[in-house]
Amino acid sequence: MNQYSIEKVANAIIFFLDSGVENFGKTKLMKLMFFADKYHLQNYMKSIFADTYMKLPFGPVPTLTLGTIDSINEFERDDFEVYVNEFLSFIIVNEQYDGKYKKTTFSKKQEFDKNLFSISEMEILQKVASDFKTHTANQISQYSHSLDEYKYTNDNEVIDIITMAPEHKEYFEMIAKENKTFNEFLNR
Repeated sequence: MNQYSIEKVANAIIFFLDSGVENFGKTKLMKLMFFADKYHLQNYMKSIFADTYMKLPFGPVPTLTLGTIDSINEFERDDFEVYVNEFLSFIIVNEQYDGKYKKTTFSKKQEFDKNLFSISEMEILQKVASDFKTHTANQISQYSHSLDEYKYTNDNEVIDIITMAPEHKEYFEMIAKENKTFNEFLNR
């Protein structure tokens, strides 16, 4: 069963760094993960990261990953302590202030572990890295705002994962009728 793994998220960051993804910071990471999961759901009906996406003002964000990264420099981070410690064994988080905004970027402590990803997941990660390689955080955020699953979700609510792959709606609904929770199905 595919469960949320901060090790997998950290290795995706390493993959994007190794792939030369430009303008790569926290905001862009949130969108790259969203598009990777969206494309994998569309093509393989399964999530890569098993995170829950929420509609926030700058676009869809994976909630566990955002909570982990945002907790790194917090004094009280009890809710995410295990994730933070594991994440920091793979990734160095750099924060810079430009006078107006805090910019969070990443560098790696370890080499990429492709064994954490299936062949289809690697295919999608490569596609996402290629498709969005030169996008700025603002450009990828604006693009995510144009998608139906973002437009038709209320602010600060979870994006219904079925809307990320509407071409499989009937199949997802059939699975839901079999008394399996949709999240269990996606993370099988």
